[in-house]
Amino acid sequence: MWMLTSGQSPFADYEYYDHLLQIKICKGERPDVNEEIPKCYRELIERCWNSDPSKRPLAIELYNTIKLWRLGKCYRQFKNADRSALREISGQSDSLVLLSKESSMSSCRMR
Repeated sequence: MWMLTSGQSPFADYEYYDHLLQIKICKGERPDVNEEIPKCYRELIERCWNSDPSKRPLAIELYNTIKLWRLGKCYRQFKNADRSALREISGQSDSLVLLSKESSMSSCRMR
């Protein structure tokens, strides 16, 4: 769930078998959660991260919770978050096009 909101792997700066990271996770270390995602989604992520497995939601509870989001105020939160993300992406797209053109020009000159 966290990867869907961040677009990256959690703790990407660490090696996969980093023992220090394993200790940090056991002590409660978690990646930062994007504050712009819907509150209901953020709370569910945090419940899934509970260090006590008995306090984590079961798969059927996850399914039912996500299904109910479509019917309530969470749906509006997701729509607002989507609009915000689209505005951010469209603001970045001009920069990406410019970078793409500059890259094409420099590769043309190298030939």
